[in-house]
Amino acid sequence: MSRNLWLTIGLVLGAAAIWWAVLWGPAEPDAEELAATAPVTEAAPTPPTSPRPQKPTEPTAPAAPPDTDNAPSADPAPAAPQAPPPQQAAPTAADQIPAPERTGPVDELKAAFDSEPRDSNASDFESAIQAAFRRPEVPSGLVKSVLCRTSVCKVETRWTPAGATGFMGAFMNLVASPEGASNRKFGPEIAVAPEGAPDANGERSIDVYLKRID
Repeated sequence: MSRNLWLTIGLVLGAAAIWWAVLWGPAEPDAEELAATAPVTEAAPTPPTSPRPQKPTEPTAPAAPPDTDNAPSADPAPAAPQAPPPQQAAPTAADQIPAPERTGPVDELKAAFDSEPRDSNASDFESAIQAAFRRPEVPSGLVKSVLCRTSVCKVETRWTPAGATGFMGAFMNLVASPEGASNRKFGPEIAVAPEGAPDANGERSIDVYLKRID
């Protein structure tokens, strides 16, 4: 045989050997087979961690009692509203007029009255005085008696706070008539002589002396 023939036969036999090794050689196990056949090793248990020692807590000091001396005091609760006191009636202008005090020529007119007789014209003067106290604006009961002598008339009155305005008005009408009036019977001077002190109601006995004009 020629050299070329032997070379061809050698190549064919070498290829066949390689092909035989690939097909019939021991197959390498895959990953799943390796996992199945691998020996199972149990994981060692993890030792429990020992608790970390805690730092002992220091005892807390008891809280100091509040300083009641320097602490701001709480506002006191508002007091319950009290009922207002009963309202009293406001005094009227008449109630504020004080009782008359001793004034005028009391000694002079009183002495004349005590020493003089009653004359025939006395009733005219007495009627004029009584008419002044019967005016509508004058309260009744202010005059107790009226007596006239020759030159002086004496009027005993009962002064009251409620009748103060009427009391003054009546005497002013007697002594302060308009100038030239023919019915003017008394001079401008009035002598007021209180008798005793006011009683519990403020009433007071007062004698008033008027000088006649004839």
